[in-house]
Amino acid sequence: MPATHSPQPTLVVFLDDGTAPPHNNTSERLLRSPVVGRKNWLFAGSQGGARAAAIHFSIVLSCELAGIDPMAYLRDVLGLLPEAKLSRVWELTPQRWAERFAETAA
Repeated sequence: MPATHSPQPTLVVFLDDGTAPPHNNTSERLLRSPVVGRKNWLFAGSQGGARAAAIHFSIVLSCELAGIDPMAYLRDVLGLLPEAKLSRVWELTPQRWAERFAETAA
């Protein structure tokens, strides 16, 4: 007599929740970026170049997580940096920048 197995609850969660996709394409896409760039990042030119690239990637990905355009953020923040006080530099983070523009739009 063949054994019947019920599917794992995580494999059918999309049947109960209409917002859950029946695939993991988002996860796969997010994991692809570091894998594709891995060989390129081996040749940053120098330790300083690797550090600069890491800072750049951190800023861009932080902007994407905050749901803002990295170019718009950098254009605005780089213009604000010369007058920024070190004690208030946290106000220039991508998350706070997005919150500030959400407040002005409301």
